[in-house]
Amino acid sequence: MSAQIPETQQAWMVMRKGEPKDALEIKTIAVPKPGPGQVLLKVEAAALNPIGYKIMRNIPNLFVSRPHIAEKDLAGTVVSTNNSTRFKPGDKVIGFLARVGKDTGALAQYIVAEEGNLAIRPDTLSVEEGAGLPLVACTSWICIFEIGKVEEGQHVFVNGGNSSVGITAIQMLKAHGCKVSTSCSTKNIDLVKKFGADVVYDYTTSPLPSQLSTINPPTPKFHFIIDAVGSWPLYYDSESYLAPGGLFISPGSGLWGWSDFGRESWGFWNAFFRPTWMGGVRRNRPPYAIPNGERMDGIADLATQGKLTVPIDSVFEWEDVLKAYDRLVSKRAAGKIVVKIPA
Repeated sequence: MSAQIPETQQAWMVMRKGEPKDALEIKTIAVPKPGPGQVLLKVEAAALNPIGYKIMRNIPNLFVSRPHIAEKDLAGTVVSTNNSTRFKPGDKVIGFLARVGKDTGALAQYIVAEEGNLAIRPDTLSVEEGAGLPLVACTSWICIFEIGKVEEGQHVFVNGGNSSVGITAIQMLKAHGCKVSTSCSTKNIDLVKKFGADVVYDYTTSPLPSQLSTINPPTPKFHFIIDAVGSWPLYYDSESYLAPGGLFISPGSGLWGWSDFGRESWGFWNAFFRPTWMGGVRRNRPPYAIPNGERMDGIADLATQGKLTVPIDSVFEWEDVLKAYDRLVSKRAAGKIVVKIPA
């Protein structure tokens, strides 16, 4: 290694299953060397994502390799490469790591990353915004362009427009010439309108499925729905507000269950196992956010054009990572939570 790169570094490691305060420890580990097609990054900022603490809290060691460096979203500088065709030392980049491990993860001073996980950081984004954008933007990109196969002029509903996925989805859809309806609470109506929402449904006033079921011509039904929250009532009743053949795309659901499951367990069975001839809805498509060069460059291009950003809720110092997770777990954050990485 060159003299400018230290032999060891600090990293926040997930050591065991549990809440962040029990699972995380700061460790001194070796600075890794990049393999073929990889780059070594000096991390400047990392963003927290709900999936991070949910894995810590819920998934046993049997199914997750521990210890590993925490988190996946980052902004940093390339310090060395190993036959990379996309980057050179000195490049300022943003990234979303497809995997985490002992040598790679966002909450560390130096990490190795596959070149396809990265893009040049647009000048329009601060370091903090750059760190907070990749995972949620990659999720929205897959929902809109790859699963939804969006077309200009379509009408799309985004459930949870004030979430980070919701905000990036609204911006991408508007950049593609779509009409966007969304949902949020009363206090977030101005926020989602700021990012481009055309129609806003306040879910605190009455049940959302009931509101959407009142949509009548000439307003078209939704060509597809992106559920960034995870609501089986919205899914189960979607026949009445989805256009024929429309998709229900659910980045808010997955391994940890939809937010309303468990309150009325029959809803799960109706939503997922009841056949369509008995009234079941069988069009759910959960996306899996995996970065690649094309997706990352597309996201960076939208940001460069000033059409895509992400709000920052708060920025924490390195030693306050556990406080940052407390903020995340509280579900009071209005935007991304970012941690500054020490030099």
